[in-house]
Amino acid sequence: MSCSCEACSELDWIIDEHLVVRSECIIVCGSLSAAFLNFPPILFVEISSQKTKLRYRDTKYNLYELQGVKYYILSNT
Repeated sequence: MSCSCEACSELDWIIDEHLVVRSECIIVCGSLSAAFLNFPPILFVEISSQKTKLRYRDTKYNLYELQGVKYYILSNT
């Protein structure tokens, strides 16, 4: 059994022409054919601060869920 997944950092995920996000780490399964991602990663990892915690936990979590991200890890500093 082979796995075509890889961990990436500092990679933009272009959700649409008006929305681009970047994570500390993502796991991508499939072919990366550009310097950005145009499909949802399987795992999205973010590190939040007190200032960003609510936005990451609520707004970004809901966005990623709607876009088909299967796993979301949110770590607090």
